[in-house]
Amino acid sequence: MMPRKPTHPATRRRQAAGSSDASTGGIVPPIQPATTYERDAGNRLLGASLYSRADNPVTGTFEKLLAELELGASAAVFGSGMAASAAVFRR
Repeated sequence: MMPRKPTHPATRRRQAAGSSDASTGGIVPPIQPATTYERDAGNRLLGASLYSRADNPVTGTFEKLLAELELGASAAVFGSGMAASAAVFRR
């Protein structure tokens, strides 16, 4: 197998870091309108997400793409500047 040719950052942004929706085949991450997720009788999550604001699949894809474009090991995104500031001072 031949190595993949590096892609331009604009291409990576448009492709959302190569993510795709397994259920539909869409190449743009779907918006998750749910704020909480279903649990079983033992209160265990039935899916992968806990709470949409803190554990949104789209946010994870964006963090992965941002880290890749900035050549970082990881990235974190926040819903507001105040949330980002609070996270800095809590570390």
